Amino acid sequence: MTEGKSGGTIPRTMSGELPLVRRGRGARIRIGNLPAEVAAYWLQTPGARPQNALFPRDVARVIAKRHSGAYFPPDHDAGHVRQALVQLEKLLHERPDVLWKHQVPGVRFLVEREGAILGDEMGLGKSFTATFGALAIGGRTVILCPASVVVEWRDYIRWIAGAEPQILRGRRPDEGLDSQWILASYGVIAPQRGRAPGGDVRIVNTCGMVWIHAEGPMVALRPDRVGPHGSIEDAKHVANMDLAVRFSLTWTDCVEPWDGYGIVVAKAKIPSKDVVNKSELPGWSDVIRKSKPTVVVCDESHELLGRKAITVTKVKEICSVAKWVWMLTGTPMPNYARDFWAQLDIITGGQWGSNWDYVHYYCDAKKNAYGGLDTTGASNQEGLKLRLDELLLKRSLEDSGVELPPRIRKVKRVEVDVDAVVDEDSDRRIIAQNMRASFDAKLPVILEDVENRIKQGQRVVVFTSFVEHVSRIASKLSHVARDTGARLWAVTGSTPGEARGEMCKEFRAHEGSGVFVGTIQSLYAGISLVGARSVLWADLTPEPHLMVQGGRRAHRPPATKGVEEVFYVAGAVDEAIEESVVSKLDQWEKIIGLGEAVEDLRDTLSYDVSAVYKEIYDRFVGSVGKRV
Repeated sequence: MTEGKSGGTIPRTMSGELPLVRRGRGARIRIGNLPAEVAAYWLQTPGARPQNALFPRDVARVIAKRHSGAYFPPDHDAGHVRQALVQLEKLLHERPDVLWKHQVPGVRFLVEREGAILGDEMGLGKSFTATFGALAIGGRTVILCPASVVVEWRDYIRWIAGAEPQILRGRRPDEGLDSQWILASYGVIAPQRGRAPGGDVRIVNTCGMVWIHAEGPMVALRPDRVGPHGSIEDAKHVANMDLAVRFSLTWTDCVEPWDGYGIVVAKAKIPSKDVVNKSELPGWSDVIRKSKPTVVVCDESHELLGRKAITVTKVKEICSVAKWVWMLTGTPMPNYARDFWAQLDIITGGQWGSNWDYVHYYCDAKKNAYGGLDTTGASNQEGLKLRLDELLLKRSLEDSGVELPPRIRKVKRVEVDVDAVVDEDSDRRIIAQNMRASFDAKLPVILEDVENRIKQGQRVVVFTSFVEHVSRIASKLSHVARDTGARLWAVTGSTPGEARGEMCKEFRAHEGSGVFVGTIQSLYAGISLVGARSVLWADLTPEPHLMVQGGRRAHRPPATKGVEEVFYVAGAVDEAIEESVVSKLDQWEKIIGLGEAVEDLRDTLSYDVSAVYKEIYDRFVGSVGKRV
């Protein structure tokens, strides 16, 4: 018998082990011989249950490592894990040349833990590692990934498992699951377009700026489309195209005040009879869940954000019936510590507590100026890091002994005519004006740099943040490509995912010069652009994971030549983005570490020439002046 928290005793099983409360990834554990102060500290963490002294499994492992007197009971339902490890060792012996040396500990890490995050840096072969582990375990494996990497996953499965995966297409299931390997993009398991309850749509003119305003419990308008538009007709067109119901609205022109601020110039009504809640639309998630997969792999899992997002909800439903759930991502923390919650909640079966508890304990949540919660901070970082160490394996290329040719990063600053101080409280018009002027100033410089590189026979990648910028760059470069014989590829979010994969293959196989232009949001994850000698950032992005992953698209195995990465900076908006990225990377360092390549990115963006000159002046000129 073991003394319990309330002075009673906890019965042991016949084998002498302490019983688990329940089996599976969501099991919580009662630990014996635990010092009271240690128990008091860890029972405050989200996911613990103080009323009966139950600890999440990862916390129990941390305690067992740090306090040798604590009794951590082995999982009495871990027979399937032990069997899988035996099968893994047998497979490693039979096929010793499939995995690289650093991938062997990675696959063991995944198989040993029913829920885990493999956060290796891009280029270390996370997909290979997970496929090999799933092959060793056996049973049905479901791979969920962005649409752009479905083709890559299909090729991995064909090569490693020698099987043809079933690729799920469309949002309405019209067939059953008849393969051991199932491939599905996040879009097909969670319908993203559906009809919402009826409501009103208004076009509002405010101080010369035209806005789309939607009222009622609607999900029809995408958030990034609710904003200023150049004209009333433009706004009507955007609303017609972007409403999830996808039918032409009948607009009524009018002139009436709107909330005392602005004038309603046109309005339309969506009747409730034409709408259906999109969460009720048929999708593949129910079919997958009913098939009870053994292993579920979520690639680019950093895209699983938000506690109420439909994709997160559907992925959680599928993973709830699987024995092993693995998250793969090169950037497990896209921006802030809050971005971990959905991944951790899914792989541990809810052991990390509610989102509310998590952000208050680990993200220093507090009210902002608008009455909502500011969750961009970090708190209890040591405890968070200790828990993550049990669930997250994150290694850099340098840690894994993978050698790559050198990469040179630099910032190219461009003068811009229109400029103003920009911060988070700046007026939207000032920011929009600044961004337009910034790109207009950078465009001639970018085009000249690309043309020079094409003439040298290079393959070049140009990342932007906006579809309009892709069009402008591609149209300007079309004559250069025609005159030099270079190939030109252009990709945006509207390019079908499988088509993106094929275009990337063409780029890698192309021997001559070429330019690959695309939005970073459509190209940052799961693809390879090896062969590019230059990566040019026409627009900076405030999300550091996009910049980290984007740069690794070209500088990764099996690259044999060095890569130059150039960031074009013009105006106050770009400078504000620089500061934001550096600040977020500082938080990365404290929680998950940076690695040599990411640290170099931070140093490149935070390099301040004026500060260097001031330091030189103070050190040398200033000291001379004092002596005189």
